[in-house]
Amino acid sequence: MTPAALNFVARATRYYSLSLANLSKTASSTEDEILAGYHTSAGRPGTPEEVGHAAVFLASEDASYITGQLIVVDGGNTIQEYKVSL
Repeated sequence: MTPAALNFVARATRYYSLSLANLSKTASSTEDEILAGYHTSAGRPGTPEEVGHAAVFLASEDASYITGQLIVVDGGNTIQEYKVSL
């Protein structure tokens, strides 16, 4: 880690990123993306509310020791064996 990054973390700043995939009920979700959601480990597309729950958790004191992480909210999309062609 660079000295600048260490200085940034030393100020008790929390930073993280949410990554998401295959959400249903969004204005930009295509039929193919929704179909792909049914082939995840969760067996269904996710909802915007589920992504919101992850964001609320990360903003809470319960996540006060979490920093510098990518949180993937995708129902297991990244580990599925069968990929649907989009």
